[in-house]
Amino acid sequence: MIYPKLSLRTGGGIVSELQQAEQVKNTATLLIGLGGTGIDCLKEIKKQMRVSIKPDNPGAEVPVYEHIRFLAVDNENIDEEKEELFEKEEIFDLSSATIWEGFSKREFVKKHKELDWMDLDKVSVSPSEWADYQNPGMAFCFRQAGRYRIMEHSDKFLEKIRNLIQYAKAGMEQAELNVHVFSGLGGVIGSGTFLDVCYLVRHVLKEETGNGRLFGYFFLPDVTLAKIPKSARLVQYMVRVDGYASLQELDHCMRIRENGGAFTQDYNC
Repeated sequence: MIYPKLSLRTGGGIVSELQQAEQVKNTATLLIGLGGTGIDCLKEIKKQMRVSIKPDNPGAEVPVYEHIRFLAVDNENIDEEKEELFEKEEIFDLSSATIWEGFSKREFVKKHKELDWMDLDKVSVSPSEWADYQNPGMAFCFRQAGRYRIMEHSDKFLEKIRNLIQYAKAGMEQAELNVHVFSGLGGVIGSGTFLDVCYLVRHVLKEETGNGRLFGYFFLPDVTLAKIPKSARLVQYMVRVDGYASLQELDHCMRIRENGGAFTQDYNC
């Protein structure tokens, strides 16, 4: 049996230390991947990190990078490669036990302040549609479902981010902190969570350090469409719709002061 971390497809094997660069001094890094596209980015970065950057324990059989942390955020889709490449604590599961109630019962929505953005006249799901959404690969193929999931888990997500930042900074004094968020803008999880995740991370940065830096890398819907068979017409359609809405939202929030607007949201914290 090959130890997973030594597998060539996960960036393991024999690596020449002469070709590896030193880690940036006194710097803690957290990389967050949202949904399939975001996690694909983390997979490639993690592989290249093991090849290109010297670990904390040069020469050891299993490399360790204490000050570089990863977080893969998704719901249910924990495939074999993801399990092999990411440790259990590097996976944040957005599976929801209440999503059916959230998209079908007005009484449920009214009881939760974090759901005040939902308009069930536009995004409600009927019993017949629910049967379709339970099919493999569907998982509520619209971005509101992604946002619902991060709202439901926002308290645990904040705690997770705080812990990972503390782990990354451990042993360093006044460390510089960089957080990188990767997401597609055409899928359910990525397009539905990317803005709220950025706001939640920024809140933690102000709370924990006051001087951390946040970077976002967002990929157009074409990236997601390239992976979807043409026969899945509903999914292809929703990717385009969700992608357009995500780009509109991103454009508005990037120029929110010019627009004379403001962003407010109650989270489940």
